[in-house]
Amino acid sequence: MDSEVRSVSRALALLRCFTYNNPDLTLAELSEKSGLSKSTVLRLLRTLETQGFVMGDVSSGKYQLGWALIELGTIALQNLELHRVARPLLEVLRDRTQETVNLSVLSADQVLYIATLDSPQPVRIAARPGRRLPVHCTATGRVFLAFGSQADTERLLQGELKSYTPYTKTDPEELRRAIQETRERGFSLCEQEFEVGIIAVGAPIWGLNGRLLGAIGVAGPSYRIPLEKALKMGEAAREVACTISRQLGAPLSLCAYPDHEETVGGLGFRGWLMS
Repeated sequence: MDSEVRSVSRALALLRCFTYNNPDLTLAELSEKSGLSKSTVLRLLRTLETQGFVMGDVSSGKYQLGWALIELGTIALQNLELHRVARPLLEVLRDRTQETVNLSVLSADQVLYIATLDSPQPVRIAARPGRRLPVHCTATGRVFLAFGSQADTERLLQGELKSYTPYTKTDPEELRRAIQETRERGFSLCEQEFEVGIIAVGAPIWGLNGRLLGAIGVAGPSYRIPLEKALKMGEAAREVACTISRQLGAPLSLCAYPDHEETVGGLGFRGWLMS
């Protein structure tokens, strides 16, 4: 690898050090996370800063991602067909359920939020684009386990299954049963498995040739969402996901669930309104 390519690779690796949980980092922290010397990190940061990819705070000595990345990310999202088609329907789903809605993809064996719409209610679930979550204990993550590659699902089930709450399913057999239930009804249901007090549902979005493109999720506090209401939320998420899938050219057979009714085009959600 020549020096210019190596520098680009190092600069990109440096940007990857910033995460949802660590949005700002010191020079020392960046050096430790990247495995590069402080002098190399400082040289790369100066170049990235001149181009707007990072911003330094003199008072705190910390760096954070810059506005140039927001600009590029916005351009990427505008040209991402999944995001473009899903956005208006996610707004309808949010308005009907009155809960926080998200659009996710699978990235590096994790759920990655690419769009979020907050609930209008005072008490709501906070979700932001760019956040990463585990697959085994989240509603959209379970969608990827249920409808994605069987080989990938088995690989993930044989890996680390961290427990986040007393309700997290960490036994592979128990997860396989939950995955099968998700396949049968067409949407997932997670009750307080990732965070105590939060219940969520998720549904798959399909593309051409039946390829799984992403998932939509709806989440809210469990105190105002009993199981019966959560199941209705799941049906609504499934209906919207099917509408998005059809607009993206997915085969109609992928939405042929036992209790599915063809009311999605009119956004009827099988006659159900949360209001």
